[in-house]
Amino acid sequence: MAQNTHAGTEVSGEGGNFPAFDTTHFGGQLLWLAITFGLLYFMVSKVIVPRFKSIFEEREGILNRDLQQAQEARVKAEEAGKAYERSLAEARSNAQNLAQEAHSKLTAESEKRRKALEEELAVRMQEANSKIEKTKTKAMKNVRAIAAETTSTLVEHIIEKAPSDTAVEAALDQIKA
Repeated sequence: MAQNTHAGTEVSGEGGNFPAFDTTHFGGQLLWLAITFGLLYFMVSKVIVPRFKSIFEEREGILNRDLQQAQEARVKAEEAGKAYERSLAEARSNAQNLAQEAHSKLTAESEKRRKALEEELAVRMQEANSKIEKTKTKAMKNVRAIAAETTSTLVEHIIEKAPSDTAVEAALDQIKA
């Protein structure tokens, strides 16, 4: 059977203890365990934890800053929305006022034009009535002359003698009355 030697220790395949479980080495192992644990604890508590803590604080600061900015942006957006609503209401009011003014102007202008047309039509109507009256008077004068002539001709036809002009005029005056 072969034997292996390692740093002056013999290890045989049959019977030796596993070195970690060998009770003769427990003191040294416990010492190195305590030193290693102490160094790890020191590194974790003094180096790693502060780094994690600063990272978490930085992230918390960034989150708080972002939340604050979001809150400010929300407030600004609400204010902008209210300002938009106010300006929209003002614009509607102005548009309504402008429409009312335009309507009033157009109504006044059309009323003015209507009155001017009515006055012009009244003047034309009066002129036309005057012309009609003159024409009627002229026609009536002619009608009397025509009636006198017709009466004279009819009487001459019937009695074969022409009546006097004064007799015809007197007859016409009697009929008119």
